Formats: sequence, structure tokens, C-alpha cells
Amino acid sequence: MQDNDGNTALHLAVRAGSLRLFCPLFGREAVNLNLTNANGQTPVDVSLHKIPPGWSYNQNSEVRIHHALLVAGATSGACRRDHFRQEYDDRHRVKSKQDIKELDRMKDLTQTLCIGSVLIATVTFGATFALPGGNKQDDHPGGGTPTLAGRYPFDAFMVANTLAFIFSSVATVSLMRSGSPMFNLLSRRVYTRVAFYFVDTSVTCLIAAFALAVYAVLEPVAPKTATAVCVMSPLVVICIKAELWMKWAVLAGPFFVRKGPIWTIGTYTKVLVGNMLVGLWPFLLIFLWAAYGRDNLVSVLESPAPPPQPLI
Repeated sequence: MQDNDGNTALHLAVRAGSLRLFCPLFGREAVNLNLTNANGQTPVDVSLHKIPPGWSYNQNSEVRIHHALLVAGATSGACRRDHFRQEYDDRHRVKSKQDIKELDRMKDLTQTLCIGSVLIATVTFGATFALPGGNKQDDHPGGGTPTLAGRYPFDAFMVANTLAFIFSSVATVSLMRSGSPMFNLLSRRVYTRVAFYFVDTSVTCLIAAFALAVYAVLEPVAPKTATAVCVMSPLVVICIKAELWMKWAVLAGPFFVRKGPIWTIGTYTKVLVGNMLVGLWPFLLIFLWAAYGRDNLVSVLESPAPPPQPLI
């Protein structure tokens, strides 16, 4: 059914930009994805109208709706593309200093992210000189060295802490460049995307470093508590990805109807594996490198010194 303007319920749901309204309609095969309204626009055209120009978050509901329609094979209407573009520009005021507005948005974003990246760099830098377990006394063999050196959790902690410092430092430098007027808009977008990724990755490494430090200290005296801390710590990483998985989960049923079970299972498997590799690869590097770099420093440092030989 269409209203006086030719809009179907799907047109209106897309215009509202709500996945909650869109998915029940998108998941019914009887709903035609290519009906045009009085302006000759299909739901794909309406969804494109909802996406502002410039750089935006790819998990926004408007972006997910537009992507879902394209994946399902929805097509554009018969409206003239020059008129459509003109209306799009007028709607989003592309010709009224849009670049300046986007630079202002990027400046605000840079300031917000920079606070987080600098805090992570500061915390990890301080943790390097305040190691868990402390250091040995100078009058002991290997004086001044960490007491937990050579143990697997401690080695993994050092790798995780170092990676968190490196990634947060890279993010900070990228944010400094993205907020600098010396670079053009395209370069500043690239630096902002790089900073976003490395801030998320540094948070992942920081969580791993926290869990490993607690485990290294508590495991000899309270193994159950140490294990519980390690199990609960990744909840932070899961919360960061919660919006992504919730929106993919909402679209799973409609995709199952529109594209079939084989396509849906295959695509969701690729998305799941791909996101896990992109987001959790630091864990692989941390634990594999800690295992590879292990040595017997503890036994060497703690072995008793040989008795002095009598002078002849």
C-alpha cells in the first residue's frame, strides 16, 4: 500500500532510520523493495538521503539499512540523478561550507579521542617502571630485576603493556595530525581512521596487560580469584563490539529470508571471523611471543653462587 505521496511502509521505515521498524518489513518477501514514490524514489534512494556526506560511522542505523537494501538487490528509482543529487545537496547543505562543518566535527572528535589515547600511553608508561611483584633487592642475585621475570604470565604482561603503549602512541600522533590544519581533508580523514583503530587496539592490549598482571601476582596464592579476573576482563572488549553484533543479529532473520540460509551463514561466518581477527589479533601476538621468548632467567638468577675457591 502507498500513501498520497506514493510512500510505502518500507519508505517510511527507511526515512525514520530505525532498524526496529525496518527489519520486520525487510524480512518479509511479500514486501517489494523497488516500488517508487511520487518523486520516483525507491527505498534505496531514501536510505541514501539519510546518510550525511563526508566521514561517518559505518555502524550507524542509516548506513546498515542502506547496505542491507543493496545486498538484497534493491535498485534505485527512475528519478533523474541530477535532480536527486541536487535535492541531496540541498538537504545536507553540501554547498554551504560543508567542508568547514566536517573539519569542525573532526576537530571535536580529535580532542575527545586524544584524551583517551594519552591516558592509555601514560598508564602503560608508568606500569613499565612499577612492575607487578616488584624488584629484587640489590643484595640478592640479580638485584634490581623483576621478581617475576621468566614466568609466562609476566612475560605476556610485558608484551601486552608494550603493545598498548606503542598503539596508543601511534593513535596520539595520528590524532595530532588529523587535527592539524597543515593536512588536507582527505589526509585528516585517513589519520582519524588510523587513530580510531589503534585506540581500540590499545584498549584491548591494556585489558590483557591488566588481567595478566593480576594473574601473575595472585596465581601462586589465589588461583581461583586470578582465573576469575582473567575471565571477566575481556567483557570490556565485548562491550566495545556490542553495537556491531546487536545490529548484525537484528538483520540475521531478514537476511535469512531474502538471501537464503547458505548465504546468511557464510556471510555471518566471514563477518565473525574477520572481526575477531581484526579486533583480537593482539592476543595471539601477546601469548605466542611470550611463549616463544621464554628463557630460564629465573633458574639462572636464583641459583646459588659457587663457593669461593681456597687460595693456594
